[in-house]
Amino acid sequence: MQDVWSEANQEGLNTGEFVKVTLMNDWIAYDDENHSFGSSRVGFSDTGFIRVEAKMILDLNGHTIDKRFTEVLNGKYLPAIYVLNDFTLMDSAFDYSVITDIYNKNKADKDTLIAKLKELNCGKITGGSTAGNGGGLNTSGGSSRKIEINILGGMFVDNIASHGGGINIYPQVTLNFFNGAVVGNIANGGSAGICSEGNISMYGGIIAGNEAKAGSGGGIYCANNTFNLYNGIITYNKASDNGGGVSVNGTHTNTADYIVTKYAHFNMYGGHITYNGETRFAGGVACNSAIAKMYGGEVSYNKSTNDSA
Repeated sequence: MQDVWSEANQEGLNTGEFVKVTLMNDWIAYDDENHSFGSSRVGFSDTGFIRVEAKMILDLNGHTIDKRFTEVLNGKYLPAIYVLNDFTLMDSAFDYSVITDIYNKNKADKDTLIAKLKELNCGKITGGSTAGNGGGLNTSGGSSRKIEINILGGMFVDNIASHGGGINIYPQVTLNFFNGAVVGNIANGGSAGICSEGNISMYGGIIAGNEAKAGSGGGIYCANNTFNLYNGIITYNKASDNGGGVSVNGTHTNTADYIVTKYAHFNMYGGHITYNGETRFAGGVACNSAIAKMYGGEVSYNKSTNDSA
């Protein structure tokens, strides 16, 4: 698989066109110090994590990419996938109707719901670990190149990071989450499921059972940009601070003469934000220096220690 991925990236770099790779087997990291997927070359870092260098489409096809970490190693930056170009993740085996069926049957029982989601027979990205951001999928914070990431299926499950346990997006990146699942990821800081400094739109899928141990945004954290929720389920996520389900945050610039506020935006057109909590404030949705507009959808059964939903 290492040779195929490297050659596909090189082909994409040569042509400037999208190249699609379909997994036919699970892709399990080696049993070495960094749990690498391949040696340093096109498509791989010097520590062996998977790099998307060209325009790529990856079809998990029901298989698993497993980095095989269960904890963060001190000072180690070892996400499963690192994205530097336009990228589409899909999974031919993913069936969203099964997700909604599991949710509807088990939404009152967190442990059963999360267990059944993790047991799903679908493509998965798991075991990513980083002392920085983005355990399952990370993007480049030092690049000014605008890129687009589309998630059409598959599950980010049991990844761990400082921020963005499942997925981390920097300002120059647009994330379109059409379908898929982000389940059971951990952030030792804030923003456990998805951490986004770029624009993010969610059209379907589920964000469930993620935990931000020392910060805000258990499910989704959006900073200084816009989060549009059209459909999908955000449930049973928790954060130590605020926004167990969703936390949307702008910024202040303070001087002796003036205060400048850059507002973030949250627009909810549909979907469900339910059963999130275990936060100090705003179990469901927290908006700080943010403009929130709700046109549809459901925000319900969320809890915080200060009784704010």
